[in-house]
Amino acid sequence: GVSLGGHALSWNVLRRYTIQVFQEPTNKMETLLEILSAFEILTIEKLGEGRKKILIQKLEFMVDFVEFYNEYLYAKEESRVTIEKKELPTLKALIYYGHKATPDDKGKVKVQLEMIRKESVKDLDYLVDVNQYDGLIAKKVVSEKIQEADGLSISYDLKELTRLVPFWQLIYVIQDAR
Repeated sequence: GVSLGGHALSWNVLRRYTIQVFQEPTNKMETLLEILSAFEILTIEKLGEGRKKILIQKLEFMVDFVEFYNEYLYAKEESRVTIEKKELPTLKALIYYGHKATPDDKGKVKVQLEMIRKESVKDLDYLVDVNQYDGLIAKKVVSEKIQEADGLSISYDLKELTRLVPFWQLIYVIQDAR
């Protein structure tokens, strides 16, 4: 059923599935629900007498994430692109500065790497250096470095990065909680 702008899920049904179908302890389910709650994907409503209701606020995100992760898990090793945890700050910077750029007709944005190096500490509280893109370039997540009059630039699909980065953030938070 749907209530309060979310899709409701029974705590007891989920608990039963966790134990009987997935054969996992309920504390793992509760940890996962806390993570999803912190990401504002769902909220947990206490109904009193120890009863709870789960409201999924971002169903589309969850469906998209599960689809993405399934494709990732079943992809051939050579075509699988794994974003490393240490690459997430660089990608977050690319999303931040990409939103200030104008996309071309293919939806790609171009950012100036020296500008990011100069501005990142002030804007994001961490330094993004010019060599931090090399792994992402090798994985073809972003273009090769482009030499221009004002220095090096890279281009990338902003919409795709904006979609993928939250998935990888979620994956690492879940892995760290294990």
